[in-house]
Amino acid sequence: MIQRGDIIFRQGAFHHTMLVTDPKNFVSLESILPGDASQEIEVIHAASRDTAVYREIIDIDKSEASGNWFTVYRPAPHSVELSNGLPFARLWAHLRTATQKQTKQGPLTTYSIKKDGARGKLTPYSYGLSESGIDISRYYGVQNSLRTDINPPFGFDALYRAFKWAARQRAGFSENRGTTCCAFVTACFQASSVDFHMGGDHKKVSKGLMLLTELRGEKLPKPARYEAFVEVGREKKKVALATYQASNPGGFHKAFGVNDYCKFVTKEVLGREMTIEDLFPPALLVDAKYNYSRNFERMVKAPGSGFVKVL
Repeated sequence: MIQRGDIIFRQGAFHHTMLVTDPKNFVSLESILPGDASQEIEVIHAASRDTAVYREIIDIDKSEASGNWFTVYRPAPHSVELSNGLPFARLWAHLRTATQKQTKQGPLTTYSIKKDGARGKLTPYSYGLSESGIDISRYYGVQNSLRTDINPPFGFDALYRAFKWAARQRAGFSENRGTTCCAFVTACFQASSVDFHMGGDHKKVSKGLMLLTELRGEKLPKPARYEAFVEVGREKKKVALATYQASNPGGFHKAFGVNDYCKFVTKEVLGREMTIEDLFPPALLVDAKYNYSRNFERMVKAPGSGFVKVL
């Protein structure tokens, strides 16, 4: 039986990551019958490049099962730091109706209220062009990781972004650049881990983010970042270098590793040193921004990952 907070990986034409928000009456993939209401579940996912991060009901038999297969994982009972992965996702996802013509933003909570009382902006799927026609989609950075079949290394910028996402309880996940399906789910659990180890104290999370911001290397100005490009594929599509992991600025001093920064920040905020291995379970030691479904499933299925297989 699947539960709220489970991760569903769909394989078939392509690998896709979804987070269960409501299993409805769904029982199991093996029990699907024509007309069976148990085929419906509610999930959060970055639906496609033409849409955004939505919370919506899907019918597995009609829209998901043809030519596809599924695996389901959930946070292990001892992985308490992952318990808020779903609440973070709900804050940043918008409800999409059955007609797919209307969207409503996520639940209004203490953390999601801005000064003017408005909720965060819609989190788009990252796909688009610069003013000069160069593709600036984060999608291409993810696809580059997929082609090389690597685990995008968890460096300084991955740590910085985990704190940034944890601090964005009061705002949209990514108001301008957007995200992709696996990157979003990975980021929600990373934010949950940071929030847990900071004791759920938003001031401590914000202090950690402030320190990491000060320790971060300099990024090139936006025009330079988005106008430098590589040509991809037979069509020689122009893709901005800024979409690739290699564009990460890193920490201010290249002699320091990510754990040097992590131990410094946690010492300043919590009074004790912690490594990234202390902050995150093994399945989350990845640069979430560039993570892809095949890699994420490979990580969560590994022994001691922090997750357990359900189906």
